[in-house]
Order: sequence, then structure tokens, then C-alpha cells
Amino acid sequence: MHAEFLAAEECDGRGDFAGSFEHLERAHVLGQASTREHVRVHWQMLRWAARQRQPQELAAQVPRIVGAAVLTGGPASYPKEIH
Repeated sequence: MHAEFLAAEECDGRGDFAGSFEHLERAHVLGQASTREHVRVHWQMLRWAARQRQPQELAAQVPRIVGAAVLTGGPASYPKEIH
């Protein structure tokens, strides 16, 4: 995931905003198993939408952040000691 975040930043720096979002999408796939990482990706997507002045994408990320925080994980993702 870290590599995808770095690649997204590099694309942003070059003005390749579509490429930047593609890397965030890859990070999203990689981070879905972890609540923390899943929320982090959606937060970065929200920041991307704000920088790009895309109000629809910005608004879409808010419930996704909440959903990632509340719905990601579950018993299958808990450490074995908790089961």
C-alpha cells in the first residue's frame, strides 16, 4: 500500500491526476482487509477529490469513510486470540 500512496503522490506532482487516483484505487484493493488501512485510503481519496475540486467525489467519500470504519473487518479479521 505504501508504494501505491507514494506513486499517487508522484503522479500528483506531475499533474497526472487520473494516474494518481488509479494508484489510490489499487491501494484501496490492498487495504480492504484492514479497517485502519481501508479508512486511510478513503481519507486519501477524499483529499484527492478536494484538491481536484470534485464535489461529487468528495461527498461520496464521506459515507465510504464511515462505512470503512464500521463495516471493514469483522470476526474473520480479528487476531486468533480473540476468537
